[in-house]
Amino acid sequence: MLKLISKFSENERKLFYGAIISVVLALFFCLFVWPMQGNVDKLQSDIEAQKTEIKSDLKYLAYKDRIAAENEKYAKFYVENLKDDDVINADFLRTIEKIASEAGVALSKNNVSTSKKSKYYVEYFDNADCAGKLDDIIKFIHMINSSDALMKVSKLSIVPKRGGTDNAVSASMEIVKMVTNSKMINDVTSQDKSEK
Repeated sequence: MLKLISKFSENERKLFYGAIISVVLALFFCLFVWPMQGNVDKLQSDIEAQKTEIKSDLKYLAYKDRIAAENEKYAKFYVENLKDDDVINADFLRTIEKIASEAGVALSKNNVSTSKKSKYYVEYFDNADCAGKLDDIIKFIHMINSSDALMKVSKLSIVPKRGGTDNAVSASMEIVKMVTNSKMINDVTSQDKSEK
């Protein structure tokens, strides 16, 4: 091999050594650099996926703190132990009668019609007919809607009372009471977490 190289001229030797160096570099790139570059690219894409997942987890953690803060804010509305429907209905009727007497409204009908269960709460519906001055009826509706018992008037019909004074009216309304407890909320949130 040396005899062959010694026969080359100066330019041919430079060209020959340049070709050997090029082949060695090409082999080096093929055997080491390109496979490592593929691994680096794969690792880079894995890192980006992990960053995205971490950002998503941080959002959930931020929501968790907000949910816990709101849960504390609304804790006064939770019932410790869900009572039997009959007990809740009796309390519901008693509360409506108390508010009616405070507002100066005469109740002629007050009965619980039905209940509807949801994941987070149970709604109880009451049909009430009452009579009184328009101002007192409006006060009665406002007291129901702003009570801490989570009640609201969902349907309302007001008509002038026949043969009464100018201000006397009769009203028919549907009142909804919502009952929830922290156990229902916690059961649903823990179930939602396990589904993810």
